Amino acid sequence: MPEDTSKNYRISVKGEEGKHTGHLIRSIVLDAPKGIKALYCIEDKKIITYIFAKNKKWEKETAKVWTEEHISKEKVFTEVHVDQLKQFIKVIAVFGDGATEEYLPNSDSFILEKDIEWFTMGLDEPVSNQGTDKARGDGQGTGGNRQGDGGASVCVCPSCGATSAHIKDKPCNDQKCPKCGAVMIGKEINSEESIDIIKVDKQKQLIYGVFLVPEKADWDGDVISAEDIEKVAHRFLVEYGTIDEQHKQIIAADIVESMIAWEDIKYYGKKITKGTWFGCIKIHDKEVWDKVLAGELKAFSVRIAGIREPIEEEA
Repeated sequence: MPEDTSKNYRISVKGEEGKHTGHLIRSIVLDAPKGIKALYCIEDKKIITYIFAKNKKWEKETAKVWTEEHISKEKVFTEVHVDQLKQFIKVIAVFGDGATEEYLPNSDSFILEKDIEWFTMGLDEPVSNQGTDKARGDGQGTGGNRQGDGGASVCVCPSCGATSAHIKDKPCNDQKCPKCGAVMIGKEINSEESIDIIKVDKQKQLIYGVFLVPEKADWDGDVISAEDIEKVAHRFLVEYGTIDEQHKQIIAADIVESMIAWEDIKYYGKKITKGTWFGCIKIHDKEVWDKVLAGELKAFSVRIAGIREPIEEEA
């Protein structure tokens, strides 16, 4: 299945998914004018993912056709090094018919980890607009089922973040947290957490706030480490950089300040814990800016896709 990000279509080579965790990977350029790159596994000497730039007019189907044609060609890869440098300067592909192509690297080598594959940052409706009797919903500001109607997907502790299975027809607020004893609240399963904007500069059309907080359970009970937040923040600036409205459409906006808290600090009066990703976004789109001023868009929302791993509880 093609993986759709704000800037690219990523197509994994069939049969290679999950086989290269821990391997040394490097990005290479297959065709710069056409906007085609790939992730190349140095250890196995093969391409494992194809990447197509949307700004080069690629669509899912055309990208799939190009990928299938390239995969079908028999080829052997040879890396070219200079002196004692560990990083290759190019990869030569020799095809079965004798033709050759040279691919230049587009990144330093890195270890492929089981973490974030794609993510987007958007402006969302304020959580307060959803009402206090609603669980967090689909990330589009619509909210979820009422806590009292037994319609939540899972129960979560607002104090320590622990989760427990929802019992059908039994409100979550009738249950106590198995870890700390606090009253549980209901929520629906979703993939993001919204954080209110801290400060708005009306003259410069700037909004300031927190993007991601480490070791804090979101409404799914999911926790992201400070180490992974750093990876998200860095990759977002290098590979993505686009801002959207409610994860539906890209808007004219830029991150003009991006920082990770080096210690517990205060940011325009808000306490920020060490490892938190925070910063400032400049809005160029007048229609979107009017929504910010009107309070219709008043929260940051980072959507992340990755692989869930259970957190082992201490004895």
